[in-house]
Amino acid sequence: MRLPSIVRVYLPAVIVIAGLSVFGSGICRASDWPNWRGPEHNGISRETGWNADKLNSYTRPLWKVSVGTGFSSITVSNGRAYTIGNTNDEDTVYCFDAETGDEKWRHQYSCPLNPKSYEGGPGSTPTVEGDRVYTLSKKGHVFCLNAKDGDVIWQKNLKEDFGIKLPTWDLAGSPLVVNNLLIFNAGTRGMALNKTTGRMVWQNGKGKPGYATAVEFEIGKQKGVAIFGQKALYGVNINNGDKLWKYTWRSHADENVADPIFMDDKVYISSLAGCALLKVEGDRVREVWRNENMKNHFNSSILIDGYFYGFDMARLKCLDFNTGEVKWATKDYGKGSLIAADGKLIILSEKGKLVIAQASPTALKEIASAQILKGKCWTTPVLANGRIYARNAAGDMVCVDVAKSTKLQAETSAITATNDWPNWRGPNYDGISTETGWVAGKIFEGVKPLWETVIETGFSSMTVSNGRLYTMGNTSGRETIEEKKDGDEKEEQEEQEDDDEQQEEQEDGDEGFDDRGRDYDAEALAKGRYDIVYCLDAQTGAKIWTYKYPALLEGQDYQGGPSATPTVDGDRVYTLSKRGKAFCFNAADGEVIWKKDLRQELGIKTSSWGLSSSPVIIDNMVIYNAGSYGIALDKNNGSLIWQNGIGPSGYASAVPFNIGERKCIAMFVCRELAGLDAATGKQLWSTPWETLYDINAADPIISGNKVFISSGYNRGCGVFEIEDGRLEKLWSNRKLQSHMNSSVLLDGYIYGIDKGGLVCLDFETGRVAWKQKGIAEYGSSVLASDGKLIILTQQGKLIIAEASPKEFEEITSAQILSGRCWTVPVLANGRIYARSNSTGRLICLDVSPESSTTLGGNPGNWAQWRGPYRDGKSTETGLLKSWLEGGPELLWSVDNLGEGFSTVSVANGLIYITGRKGKDGVLTAIDMKGNIKWQKPYGPEWTKSHSGARSTPAVDEDSIYIMTGTGTAACLDARTGDVKWKEDLQEKYSGKVPRWGYAESLLVVGDKLICTPGGEKASIVALDKKTGQTVWVTENLTEASAFCSPILVKRGSREIVVTMLADSVAGIDAGTGEVLWKDKYEDYQQEARPNNPITPLYYDGAVYTTSGYDDGGAMLALSADGTKVTRKWVDTTLDTHHGGVVLVDGYIYGSNWKTNRYGDWVCLDWNTGKVMYETRWLGSKGSIAYADGMLYCYEEDKGTVALVRASPEGFDIVSSFTVTKGTDEHWAHPVICDGRLYIRHGETLLAYNVKG
Repeated sequence: MRLPSIVRVYLPAVIVIAGLSVFGSGICRASDWPNWRGPEHNGISRETGWNADKLNSYTRPLWKVSVGTGFSSITVSNGRAYTIGNTNDEDTVYCFDAETGDEKWRHQYSCPLNPKSYEGGPGSTPTVEGDRVYTLSKKGHVFCLNAKDGDVIWQKNLKEDFGIKLPTWDLAGSPLVVNNLLIFNAGTRGMALNKTTGRMVWQNGKGKPGYATAVEFEIGKQKGVAIFGQKALYGVNINNGDKLWKYTWRSHADENVADPIFMDDKVYISSLAGCALLKVEGDRVREVWRNENMKNHFNSSILIDGYFYGFDMARLKCLDFNTGEVKWATKDYGKGSLIAADGKLIILSEKGKLVIAQASPTALKEIASAQILKGKCWTTPVLANGRIYARNAAGDMVCVDVAKSTKLQAETSAITATNDWPNWRGPNYDGISTETGWVAGKIFEGVKPLWETVIETGFSSMTVSNGRLYTMGNTSGRETIEEKKDGDEKEEQEEQEDDDEQQEEQEDGDEGFDDRGRDYDAEALAKGRYDIVYCLDAQTGAKIWTYKYPALLEGQDYQGGPSATPTVDGDRVYTLSKRGKAFCFNAADGEVIWKKDLRQELGIKTSSWGLSSSPVIIDNMVIYNAGSYGIALDKNNGSLIWQNGIGPSGYASAVPFNIGERKCIAMFVCRELAGLDAATGKQLWSTPWETLYDINAADPIISGNKVFISSGYNRGCGVFEIEDGRLEKLWSNRKLQSHMNSSVLLDGYIYGIDKGGLVCLDFETGRVAWKQKGIAEYGSSVLASDGKLIILTQQGKLIIAEASPKEFEEITSAQILSGRCWTVPVLANGRIYARSNSTGRLICLDVSPESSTTLGGNPGNWAQWRGPYRDGKSTETGLLKSWLEGGPELLWSVDNLGEGFSTVSVANGLIYITGRKGKDGVLTAIDMKGNIKWQKPYGPEWTKSHSGARSTPAVDEDSIYIMTGTGTAACLDARTGDVKWKEDLQEKYSGKVPRWGYAESLLVVGDKLICTPGGEKASIVALDKKTGQTVWVTENLTEASAFCSPILVKRGSREIVVTMLADSVAGIDAGTGEVLWKDKYEDYQQEARPNNPITPLYYDGAVYTTSGYDDGGAMLALSADGTKVTRKWVDTTLDTHHGGVVLVDGYIYGSNWKTNRYGDWVCLDWNTGKVMYETRWLGSKGSIAYADGMLYCYEEDKGTVALVRASPEGFDIVSSFTVTKGTDEHWAHPVICDGRLYIRHGETLLAYNVKG
């Protein structure tokens, strides 16, 4: 369909280029990298504004693929990435989607790996020009391929067809396109083929060539190509190959590999023979300088602002262009490679470390770095469109995100938080948050909001920017709603009747609806109805400002109220009402900067249910889906830039995208999908898409050159390809019918709300991967973040699930709202914001990343040994007070965890546990359904007496800390299990290994990790938790470790680490490592054995410790400043072996030691040490934990678990059951977390439901 006749464009000059397409046009994106060494063939990207700092928070690549052995670099053009690899003596040219890593096509042919003193494989990089891809193999195969599908257009073999000889390490130069020629460094001094047909144009000898790529140059009137041959640098005529000049250059093994670099009439070359700057004077070449300061072995240098940066074998150096003088050098990166962009060096070390540094001749200054690959990395990385692509010799290819935080957000002076949500559908208009590390586990049934408020009726979502939240509602004039009055109900009933009459008039759809003569303001004032724009404090919910204007509720078929979401751009907020009032506010105080009535001033018709699209900012414009095909106003003053018709419009918001360098918008209008030039509003393409009542409400999703759309009312969905200025339908079906809320695209799959549930579709084919019925209806909504789906059902249930095409996998859920909930929730800066359309209730929920303190204090987590506060107590309530016969419901069990006695830690929606398999310890991550997510080794574990893992993981933010039984402290990535660092503390501090190995569970204190190597050099040490480097050691304290896990005590102004060592209880200043006090066991214990595994208890200025084997315990009173202790009382009844003790309401509970197998259960008075009871239960001792007024006792002989009232009056068992699964000792402590009881028995973990 063509654009309507009314198309107004207010620009002084407009140049329209028709027929743009992603393939076939030959137009590349501004920041593409279409050939070896980039768009200018000099190793320098044109890209600016990319975000190097993202590398400092790097955890994993955006995507990773395997491409086979080789050293071919990557080219990126028109949304696709190309490279070459070899597998089983077969080369493969790969084409991937540059955004997702999805393979688009491959072309294979026989070619030997030929590893000579290196791994072998292809060395040449594909060259992309327009719709063609040119490649060269090491044995001379030349292919011209169709960029779209990989079909062969023509092919040649330089050796067989033209008789060239191959050098020692075969051909390595990449194809160079100049005009109609395809030029190779092949033969003595190069050759050229016709790029369209492959026909020979010129050839200079058949001798062995060099390994560099041909480089185009222009010196005065001399236009030529530089060929770095085996024994000389040649300048040849582009058109006929005639020699222009020659400079002899002999190198070891004839290895002239690095490309020449031209600057005016000078050319720089380098190889193993050294380097030189040459001046070309007609047909002669003379040296400006020559030395051995730079020996480029195979990767080329780059020239920036008069300085060369390159690798002199295994040293990165900076040389002065004019003199060849070395400015600086470093050996940090081995035989690496580099490119440059925006004044920065992008360095890939030989071992796969990616480093960003300032390009400065004064010194190498690193900005950011991350380990992105392993193995040998000689291949040059690539920067293209906010992503760095890199590979290793083995064929691992990764894509790393360094894009700007938002794609199209205007540059302003306002400061935006890292994970703001400044507009509808988030920073990239795709429903996906940039946030990582947020904690799904903080959402659980009964979760309490951080804050809540009432914002009246409406369907406007929320935006969050600079610590403020913006949304809209409709009110009868009251500032808040406490409850509905009878008058209000009558008023709304009358308004509903008016709306019903209006609805009857528009059954034919929106094109038959014309409301331009209706005075909505007068009707609203008569009924006392107003829209309100709210600005709230995002942290507290406090009102900062509001703005009110007359507007009807208009609740036909639903509650009514505004639908569009505010858009924040720097210090301004843009809004749109249902009937066309556009506002621009000062974000600070809500003052109106400008306003425009689109109906009254521009003559548009509004749709049946009013305008619902949110404002979109592109450059100096604010764009609305209003009128027939959109309207653009000047965002600074509201003046009209362009308008396409009078409408009515669709209900979706405009979606920004690019075609090459052109900024465009997709507009899902009344009865079709159209693509427009953003600057002019001119139509580029369109396709019909009609629905019942003309409701196209869900935003299009654009990926590369493909567009996904979906509508309800039995219409369905489809994917179209932008091809030669038109849309070609790839597929369509009715498997996903988005009634109102948009879908999200993650890793090649669409997740969206259908009338019957949540659906996962393959983006490329439309095939249904899965459909989860019953959790969502057509009014529900979904967004995504960090690989998870965030779903709000229309009944107000919040569901967090894994974003996986394999199956629907719920992580957690909670009923958070009531009434109709059609509005999309928002995730911003560790908080989820959601609203009910019926009640007007807006809530804020905490899902922020955890530190050790907040993790511990959250009832949904048990992130370390003995729980939130290391005291064996859960903060949960609402748990079962008795169990059925046979015990609580067994939810699931997991086997094959490895030998061990450690307990679980629960955080970030995962369960972590350690075990021993063979000689190594393994960390296992389990989801809440009992599925093993991964198992990763962390180092040698204890294999001697009572072998197995002892240390319970300590989860802190994105890291996990473990102490092995052999004395190594390890830090692992909480998401992947990969080891970040390890320190052998036993060796480093000459630790005395305890009889049964180290059993300490580590303690995190701020930025420090507290460990007890118990050595001659130090008993206790603090490590930097990020690096493992030593922060402090306890001087003059060399006692051995005694299996104890320490606690942190706050006394006065001090933080004190308290633990039991082999000979004494010790208090250590957590900040400095100063030994504040010690209390020796020999003063009150009979044997004072060095076996003290019980974690101390602290309460009200006193510390309680106890040991088994008849040694007993003591109460130590701390001085006011925590620097001294006084022994308050001693007890020998509660001599706990290793099952722990808990303090509840002034009483200590635990079991004592009679023999290594038997013991009684004991209660002591905290203040006096008086024995309240000593009771025999099954004759066995065991471990203990506490939750919600009850003791959870797990005896170690038969594995019986008892639910016992926490009372000093007696050991009163309410219910019990026996653990029958698993093998070996019942020694692991029970854990109560999120309504579950976790019991570990040997290699098995069991989860029971104890929620009331």
